[in-house]
Parts: sequence; structure tokens; C-alpha cells
Amino acid sequence: MIEFFSDYILVTHMPAKLNLKSYTDNKFPVWIGDKDQEFIYWHILKNRDNPPDFIVPMLNNLKFFDFEEVQTLDFEKYIEDFNKKGHCDKIKIN
Repeated sequence: MIEFFSDYILVTHMPAKLNLKSYTDNKFPVWIGDKDQEFIYWHILKNRDNPPDFIVPMLNNLKFFDFEEVQTLDFEKYIEDFNKKGHCDKIKIN
């Protein structure tokens, strides 16, 4: 019943905690570098004003109680790098 009254429903998933090599059928990366930083995925299951069912990638910065937003173009580069090499390296921002 609470779902009916909610404007947003968000689920957070940290696939690195399950020792997964990739995440979902889309083969999203789990780690950057040699397990230097892990990805966190936010699943938007309900969004009253916009389409639901999409995934927002974030970088785990929880040691500082924070998340780092991953831009769409950067995330596409991470995915491409991961699919080519089996791992991805941190993207240097100019």
C-alpha cells in the first residue's frame, strides 16, 4: 500500500559486496581499477513524474558519507573499457 502513495521508490545495490564480476545482463562494471573504488547502482522503481525503471550509477565514497555521481558519457566509457579489458580504470577529468 505504501507504494501507491509514494512519489519515488529507489533501491540501492552494491554488487561488489556479492563479489560479482559484472552487474546485470548489461555487463555493468562493479569495480574501478584493482578494486580501488566500487560502483553503486540506484534503481528507480517508481518515479511519479517521469518514466520508472532506470538505473543511476554512482561511485562509492561512503568512507566520507558521500556518493560520487557518474556522468552518462563517463559511464559509457567505463562500460566500453570494461567490455574490452575485463576491468575499467578511473577516467581522468580535464
